[in-house]
Amino acid sequence: DRLAKLELAQAAAASVVWKDQEELLDRVQRRLRWFGWIETQGVWSRLGADADFSCRRLAAALQLADRTGPIGEVELAQFHEGMQRLSDRYLGVSELPNREQMLAAAAELDRFSAGVDVQIGVNVISREPGGFLGTKLRGVAEAAGLSLKEDGLFHALDDAGQSAFTMGNLEPAMFTAAGMKDLTTQGLTFVLDVPRVREGAAVFDRMVTVANRIASALGGTLVDDTRRALDPRSLDVIRGKIGEFQARMLDRGIPAGGATAMRLFT
Repeated sequence: DRLAKLELAQAAAASVVWKDQEELLDRVQRRLRWFGWIETQGVWSRLGADADFSCRRLAAALQLADRTGPIGEVELAQFHEGMQRLSDRYLGVSELPNREQMLAAAAELDRFSAGVDVQIGVNVISREPGGFLGTKLRGVAEAAGLSLKEDGLFHALDDAGQSAFTMGNLEPAMFTAAGMKDLTTQGLTFVLDVPRVREGAAVFDRMVTVANRIASALGGTLVDDTRRALDPRSLDVIRGKIGEFQARMLDRGIPAGGATAMRLFT
């Protein structure tokens, strides 16, 4: 993120400023977080529609990159123009980051994130021609702690209620609550989104344990993307790679599964 600063001619209600920035910066598609300085408390507080404080000093944090790529010149120009309109409305003074520096920082951040943006997958394929029956599959998955969500995937949650890994259909059809009773599939795929989970190696071990449990219950085999059986040595290599990627993120100051990582890898 890059901060832009705005000082108003006089204090204004944070909820009103929030409404105005939604109007004047409506063309900005990147994530934009607003903060206001509460003089009486000496703290910065997030702005929102329900903010109940007033402030003169504001800061806007613009996200420079995400999984769609880095911010571009047009997007950045729209941000600058919107900030200037907001400043003019409040007879304020804005302090905006240098455009060339922001574009360079966005491109560099995008290059870094591309190098660690990895999803690790393992598969469970049926040993029988008939495949896995949907009704039994759902029962086994729920017994293993997985929950079917609207995105068509079964999710395993962490202690904070966030998705730790998912289980999907190895075939094109997505899972639905209504369709499970008529579904059969030859395989399942388990996916761990490396940048978005804390302690990735431990999450990977949990995923493999669940995959093996489901494989055993359904009569399946744990394999990689080439349908070769995954042995302990292969799993050790994958676990080590996860550790390497997450160590690189930590060195960059973007710990995997942290707030910054969750915004960047979305």
